[in-house]
Amino acid sequence: MKNNIEKIFLIMKNINKQHHIFKTDELQEEEENINDLQDTLKRIDALLSCIDKKSVNGYDDMKELRDDMFQLHLILGDLEWQYHIIHDDMVNKVREFTSLNKE
Repeated sequence: MKNNIEKIFLIMKNINKQHHIFKTDELQEEEENINDLQDTLKRIDALLSCIDKKSVNGYDDMKELRDDMFQLHLILGDLEWQYHIIHDDMVNKVREFTSLNKE
């Protein structure tokens, strides 16, 4: 997933060199969004590894299991939000680009 996200951003930058679709601040914002997403992916990998180890050995108590599930819920919410932001930015750019080409 991380590699695909990086590829998307590189493609956006390369297209922008020729067609100037994105403003510099828009590209910087997208890069920040992608970096945030990569940080979140690292967090989920670490948590899933921890949960996997605990699930093999068994959880000591239900509070520990609840806390891990809550953390997983928060991270998944972050992922959903970050993808939503990136997606919305792309949709807005496509709409903008499409309206320019109709004129």
